[in-house]
Amino acid sequence: DLLFLIDEAHNLVERGREMFSADLYKEEFLELKRRVRGRYRKLEHALEKCNRYLLDCKRECETYCIQEEVGAFALKLLSLMGELEKVQEECTDPLLGEELQEFWFRVRDFLNIFERLDENYVIDERDYKVLGSPSPDWTAGMTNTFTYKNWDLSFYMYARIGGTYNDDFTYMFTAWDNEHWNKLNVKYWTPENHSNEYQQIGAQSYHTQVLGKISGSFLKIQNITLGYTLPENWMKKMKMKNARAYINVQNPFTFTDYLGPDPETIGEDVYKSLSLYPMTFTFGVNLTF
Repeated sequence: DLLFLIDEAHNLVERGREMFSADLYKEEFLELKRRVRGRYRKLEHALEKCNRYLLDCKRECETYCIQEEVGAFALKLLSLMGELEKVQEECTDPLLGEELQEFWFRVRDFLNIFERLDENYVIDERDYKVLGSPSPDWTAGMTNTFTYKNWDLSFYMYARIGGTYNDDFTYMFTAWDNEHWNKLNVKYWTPENHSNEYQQIGAQSYHTQVLGKISGSFLKIQNITLGYTLPENWMKKMKMKNARAYINVQNPFTFTDYLGPDPETIGEDVYKSLSLYPMTFTFGVNLTF
């Protein structure tokens, strides 16, 4: 027996267009230029450069034409994106800020498609880019022990450097369905905070998937032990060969850019399990008679 599951098959053509095509209209550049005229001169100038390019294209064809090379336009768009980012940081008008952000994402989508296409306008294996490896460049561990008179101190450090990992936790709590989940405390775009580091809450895009691709680097102090051994004359009086008291702490310090609970959980399936590495304290006494 065969079972076929068809999900939204009626929408495949439209979804294909959204994922593998992008469009920009001359009127968009003119309208935004009108909105910022006299307020942000550099942005106005960058918009005019793009408008002139599209105007020249319009003059070359009556209905439509295929441009063999749009690299010059892509450079103008990159310059425009830089100016858009600067203005978003300065802009205090919420409505204009939203327009600038929306247009920034439209330009970014266009450039993403441009970067994925070769000279034949075909997306194939030659357009793939390696983002990284799901293996660290190197790992290292080190144990140190220090003694001073009757005191002893030891600690263990572990480091994992390099690697690019697909992390469900980061994606779920920064990008996925981000209208209905409590989110991580990062710099989302808001009318008051014109940041392009993370999208506006509620904004959906195929490109937010990249937020789940993260670095796995970290340095962790996994174990620290501080002990004190009683002096020999004390032990003789108590008829003991050795007496030592100590305090131990597990996982006291972690140095990482990871946004989740612990970098050692990177890549785990959050629907099935999520390991915990809590900081724990242990007090103890070693006695030898």
